[in-house]
Amino acid sequence: MSYHWDAQGRLKEVWVDSLYQRYIYFSERGVVGSDEGGMVADIVLATYNYEGTNRKPASIRYRKISKTPSSSMFYIGEEEEVKYSYDGANVVASQLMSYLHLPLPATGDLSYIPHPFKKNSSYTYLTNPNHLAKIYTQLGFHPYNLHEVVSANCVATSKIEIDSEGLEDITDRWTPPKRGDIHWTDLDTGGDIAIMAPLFDGKITYSYHFNILELPTEIVGEGNGIMQRTVITYE
Repeated sequence: MSYHWDAQGRLKEVWVDSLYQRYIYFSERGVVGSDEGGMVADIVLATYNYEGTNRKPASIRYRKISKTPSSSMFYIGEEEEVKYSYDGANVVASQLMSYLHLPLPATGDLSYIPHPFKKNSSYTYLTNPNHLAKIYTQLGFHPYNLHEVVSANCVATSKIEIDSEGLEDITDRWTPPKRGDIHWTDLDTGGDIAIMAPLFDGKITYSYHFNILELPTEIVGEGNGIMQRTVITYE
């Protein structure tokens, strides 16, 4: 990948110089064929927009490089956009605009129908510093999630709301599981079809263990009956 900066030294664009992209090919009848692939080059992976002289972006347009579950296939996804609002050095709200792709059976064929959705998030913070704040300031971007902005402080709570207008019209045509990822298995395709969905719509509360420098060494996020634990070490 290559990185491009503006006149103020802020990251402007990230490009994929070259990537061998692989994906599953479906025939007209929805039957899985052989893996297909090809080289792509000079693709804009992320674009950063700023307001005034601010060092943190007001919005980021990006594409994810994803890996198909249970395989070694990589592909570049469709463009998404996330907008940020700030209170000082902390993100207080964000809005992600994306598409949900659902594989739907239609007359025996497999078709992917895109449905737009918005994910609105709001955050509260502790006084302790975020463990990625210094490296974010040095790099000018998130070290491994190009579409994320690192706040100066540790998140105390995050609240997520999903606006999936139009999805209610197709609920009688597919049935998601009660928990976990969605895998479409009742299609004659020779295997599971994984699809992405904004499954969580609620509030997450975070708890921490800190070291003597007040940096987090363990982060536990709990919400919607799900707990996620992250352990952090420093050198």
